[in-house]
Amino acid sequence: MQEQTSPSQRASGFTSFRDFALALNRSEPGALVLARDGANDGMAIEVTELRKLLTTFWVRSLFPRFSSAWRDRMLNVLVQNVAIPNCALRLGRRSFALSEASHDDLKQVVTETIFPDAVRNDLQLLIAVGTLWGEDALRRFEFTRAPEDDVKPSRLGSLLHAFRSTPSSEGAPEGRH
Repeated sequence: MQEQTSPSQRASGFTSFRDFALALNRSEPGALVLARDGANDGMAIEVTELRKLLTTFWVRSLFPRFSSAWRDRMLNVLVQNVAIPNCALRLGRRSFALSEASHDDLKQVVTETIFPDAVRNDLQLLIAVGTLWGEDALRRFEFTRAPEDDVKPSRLGSLLHAFRSTPSSEGAPEGRH
């Protein structure tokens, strides 16, 4: 019976990318060596683990410890395995598709708008990618057509939306069209 792990995994004892990242966060010597030199060691990177890692508060301090090869590999895993619904966003009076949003737009809209959890998770992932890899990395993602039914506002959200909306020309008093 052969082991499914690479030599560097056996030597360092990391059974998953998450275990490796946690060890790197603790500055364990084996993790530091692997982060510096082992991007091609064959360790599988689960996209769900990577997504969770990128939304943790401590990832910013961890990220510089990864070699550029590791960073490229992590970004490629995300880009190849994550398709993001291209939902409509609104900042003030400006409406735009998620694929058109800048990193600054994403940071602002996520704090000012209530979203369903799935949309919020995608926004947080894109913000983390923009923060760690730069705004150009955002353009590498595949944006799919957003299903209309998945982004319906809640009843409370619908009520609150009335306070955010500007009056239409039909309902506006005369002289304010």
